[in-house]
Amino acid sequence: MEQCIELLETGIYSEVQVKEERTVNDLVKELGLEGKVIGILVNGKKGDLNQRITKDDKVVILPNIAGG
Repeated sequence: MEQCIELLETGIYSEVQVKEERTVNDLVKELGLEGKVIGILVNGKKGDLNQRITKDDKVVILPNIAGG
């Protein structure tokens, strides 16, 4: 739970409400994450950029991260 709170406080995690049906790729472009995405979950299952989503879907986009 603490990790979720930290993510919310740092702005690394955010929630976006999809207002109309579109593809995950459309959402990625709208968020400016083109070329930065390494994983997509739609409703808890592996998704892809061509998958269609609606306002009722929960989408998690995992960006590239670097570490050392």
